[in-house]
Amino acid sequence: MITSAPYTLGAAFLISVGASPFLGFSYGYLELVLGVALFFCFLLCARKIFLYAALISFSAALGILRGGAAEDAFNMKALAQFTSEQTFEVRVLSNPEPKEFSIRAIAEVSTVSETVLVPKEKVLLVLPRDSEIAYGDVLTITGALQIPESFATQSGKEFDYERFLKKDGVAFLLRGSIITRTPETFSVKKYLFVFEERLLSGINRLVPMPESGLLAGILLGEKGSLSESLRTSLTNSGLIHIAVLSGYNITLVAAGALFVLAFLFPVWRLVGALLVVLVFVVMTGADATAVRAGVMASLVFLARYLGREADAARLLMIAAVAMVIYNPFSLLYNPSFQLSFLATAGLIFGSPIILSFITRVPFAALKEIIATTIATQIFVLPLLLYLTGTISYLALPANILVLPFIPLLMVVGGVGAFLEMFSHVLALPFAFLTHLIIGFVILVAQYIGTLPFAVSQSISFPLTFVAVSYALLFLSIFIWQRRSSALRSSAN
Repeated sequence: MITSAPYTLGAAFLISVGASPFLGFSYGYLELVLGVALFFCFLLCARKIFLYAALISFSAALGILRGGAAEDAFNMKALAQFTSEQTFEVRVLSNPEPKEFSIRAIAEVSTVSETVLVPKEKVLLVLPRDSEIAYGDVLTITGALQIPESFATQSGKEFDYERFLKKDGVAFLLRGSIITRTPETFSVKKYLFVFEERLLSGINRLVPMPESGLLAGILLGEKGSLSESLRTSLTNSGLIHIAVLSGYNITLVAAGALFVLAFLFPVWRLVGALLVVLVFVVMTGADATAVRAGVMASLVFLARYLGREADAARLLMIAAVAMVIYNPFSLLYNPSFQLSFLATAGLIFGSPIILSFITRVPFAALKEIIATTIATQIFVLPLLLYLTGTISYLALPANILVLPFIPLLMVVGGVGAFLEMFSHVLALPFAFLTHLIIGFVILVAQYIGTLPFAVSQSISFPLTFVAVSYALLFLSIFIWQRRSSALRSSAN
């Protein structure tokens, strides 16, 4: 049930973290005092309602205090005092991302013109396009800090770039040029990034653009590989989710690892699958979506090994709370985390309800696709309208046509790209199949995405509407679950 204790306590914590920028430490301490008072009421009256209320108050207090502590730590940036051009020593912390006129990467600043920073602080490097950098490099850079500026998206919405970078602990852009570069001698993560680059090269040789860009997005979550026209078609047709890394992709990776390791004892199969998930998440950049999906997949397979039926909703709440405790800004400023959490909640709570209404649809796999698509679209729609102002009316037929082919595409395309790293001849059969499947996916996206009634843009949807929408949505689920439980009880 959606109202059981783990969900309620987790929801209280997450909502409080989300509200922490508007409140402050005083509200956190007030909630803490209220929790203590309710707990004493429980000791005096021995009524469970007081214990339940006390636990909710404690969860809310922890959420407010954790969010407030993160905000305070972020606002105390020593880099803010350096307003002119300086010499910076930095270490690259992410895989560099090429842009049209620049190359960008998150880096950690250790010194500024001989001033040592304790603790070190993060910046987003913005360097000339021809700069050669890699993960782990220690760079000396001459440049100036800039505050990230908001900009208008294609749909006319303002994108708050400063808040978006805040999820990574980044407060400033560092624009400049490299004076010296010292490559890192050894790092497991660095060599994983090198392998990813070789795999990307294999993808580019396996199939031409724009197919290679879409395949890189499906397999590795590469955001910059898609052409602008294909990205628009995928967005308008409601298929953009297949081009980003998701729990669906990582679940397939883990299931494949279990299949390959079938000759091992169960405990070693589990360990091997978890290691593959870990390597895959790190190799793809370890962003919020990949980490959440990796944690979910790992918990599900662990629950299977322990012989307990995996409660997906409880596991989702555990994963979300753990990630928000580690980085509260994931919840506050990361749309990828927010959308992936809501989409997974849609699969868990919404899909069973939708399935009960489409019993006449033939084929179990087709019913699953329809239910999954409708449920996830309903759960992410309010937030998407707020973030982008865009709605795709033809997402359901597009997903019904495309989703059955995605698992096969991942297997064929992944094996083909790996073989392409060693031999073009061995990869040829996989290249042919990959080209056929991904060509069909692009054809569907381009046809549906260009229909005049496929999408509406520039829709105004305030934050208050988002809050009301999700309150009504979860209230409806609660009523449905109570009614279903009552019907099952009366039947027995």
